Amino acid sequence: AGDVGRGPGEDALGRGYLALQDPAAALTHLRLAKEAGDDAPGLEYAMGLARIALYREALAKAKRIQKASEREAFVAEIEKEHKAPALGHLRAALTGGVESPAYAHGLIALIEGRLDEALARAEEAFAAAPWLYEAKKLEGDVLFAMGSQTGHDKAFDAKRTGELFERAAKAYAAAAEVGRSDPAVHEAECDLWIQAMYAAGEADGSMRPGFDKAKGACGRAITASPRSPSGYVKLAMAHNAFSFWAALGHNEGESPEKALSEATALVDDAVRRSPGDAFASYLSGAVWRSRALYSEEIGRDTGPALDRAVAGYEAALAVDPRFAWALNEECATLTMRGTREAQLGRDPTGTFEEALGLCGRALEIDPDFLFPRASTLDLFHTDAERLLVRGASPARTIARGLEATDAAEKASPDWRWLPLFRATFHRIQAEYDLASGADPGPALARAETALAKLAQDRESFEDADAAEGEIATVTAETLFARTSTKARRAEKNEALEAALSRARRAFVRARAGTPWNLEYAMWLARVEVTELEYRTALGEATAAQADATLAPITSFLGEPREAPSLYEMAARAREARAELVFLKNGDAAAEIEACLALAEKAAATGPGIPAGRARLGRCRLLQARTERDPGRRKEMARSAAEALDAAVRDNPLLAGKHAEQRREVERLVGGD
Repeated sequence: AGDVGRGPGEDALGRGYLALQDPAAALTHLRLAKEAGDDAPGLEYAMGLARIALYREALAKAKRIQKASEREAFVAEIEKEHKAPALGHLRAALTGGVESPAYAHGLIALIEGRLDEALARAEEAFAAAPWLYEAKKLEGDVLFAMGSQTGHDKAFDAKRTGELFERAAKAYAAAAEVGRSDPAVHEAECDLWIQAMYAAGEADGSMRPGFDKAKGACGRAITASPRSPSGYVKLAMAHNAFSFWAALGHNEGESPEKALSEATALVDDAVRRSPGDAFASYLSGAVWRSRALYSEEIGRDTGPALDRAVAGYEAALAVDPRFAWALNEECATLTMRGTREAQLGRDPTGTFEEALGLCGRALEIDPDFLFPRASTLDLFHTDAERLLVRGASPARTIARGLEATDAAEKASPDWRWLPLFRATFHRIQAEYDLASGADPGPALARAETALAKLAQDRESFEDADAAEGEIATVTAETLFARTSTKARRAEKNEALEAALSRARRAFVRARAGTPWNLEYAMWLARVEVTELEYRTALGEATAAQADATLAPITSFLGEPREAPSLYEMAARAREARAELVFLKNGDAAAEIEACLALAEKAAATGPGIPAGRARLGRCRLLQARTERDPGRRKEMARSAAEALDAAVRDNPLLAGKHAEQRREVERLVGGD
């Protein structure tokens, strides 16, 4: 055929690639066909469809651009590159005649944002040609776009969005009845249900209904085009979203471990099928970050998951260095890595600074992007807690955190997390003041002021309950320190008892949706131990109060955990129980043995946590106190002193907290 056959051949190849959902290759061959002089019917139409597909692909990428000015510039560029030529091709096709003018006019109206006209044209086209499933897909696309608009409105209309999404789903289903072999129909429905999942999550609803429908639609897209990576990436996206919310406890009744396992397998598969795809790599980082978050919540080692998460985000950023989602989430992931490093006795300063740099880059790209601000505040919170554990003043870090909170408030005055961060920073300062001998009252008052502003979010914000519980716990500990004497006696204090009751109620509420959350469980155990210590000092402690100290954390002690604070808290509970047995002249051997075993685990799993070694010293002191042989008693007392002194070297503030125990050691040693 030579040159004569070149045009028709390129035309055929172009339309074939268009059917295979490869619009870039399709456009290349269709252009060559036109350059060769091909004027076959439908060529302009096919070129318009290819341009539309490329325009939509580029719009999907635009959604990842956080900074409004950059996003607008990018959209303007793709409108010039793809939208304008697409409209030109479609209008040329209409001049030359097309199978369904109404459908072509509908496509033009959708691209130009005239949604009501686009919907009417789609309905007109399908009524005239019931076999034209593309018209039903167009109807679904228009309704999806309408529903997405209500989701971006400040006055979010969940009911209206839901109605439009349901209508869109029915349109896609009708399109699939005729065009079941076209993966574009199923992928569009998959996108719809993923968006519905996010809408449900934001409204504190269940993602399960949307998730099940998204899985079905994505699965049908894969069946229709098993070689295309697009369906696999969308399926992975749906699983990633669901597993993240399940891990945080927002999908009640779901198994986080099952959801995370399924999501990980599908994300890994999507990455293999999409080499060099920034979004697929981002999903890898995201699912492994979710696994790390869940592991942290239940006290398992986060190290391997954190490494995989960082690798995923780095791969995404290697392709798209301005991918703000990846920058923000890697910042949050490095904050978790720094926490682990501190726990293991390593200096996390470099990791924290690297994390701040990533959050800073995300905010440079888009100053209005809230999540990097949240990640920055969480980093300052984490670092302040680390300094508190080491007995170092967190004041400078807290000041930086409060400055960052003020900056976030300027950017988004209605952001509901702001009072939570302020309350947390002031609570940490109060704990440091109490430990250092200063008055924690002013910091606690500031924490209560911030906490009061969280009242409107309490029903759907378990972190607010946890914040209240933490502040009430520190308040109770402050009052107990003031009312107790060196003789381990205390006077009855109604304010202290009210603070303990308030803390207990708050943590019970916080734990209701996430019973696997170790942090909440440890705080509740801390409340119960303080209650037991107080009641023992009053001389009125009961067996039920002793049992309550271990009840919140017993389920976590059944398997090994990378959680030194868990073992330190459990050892503290055993120590308090032993003191109660001593008070009643009983045999505390079993409690002391358990105290020692738990404190040894605390010291072994958390070499960077001085409180674990201090608790080990106190447990050894209990053992020495009950030893009848003078020589062994002195040896045990010296061993207790070694552990206490080692703890004080790493946290000088522990010297005051354990001063009474250090004096008892000296008495047992006999001055040696």
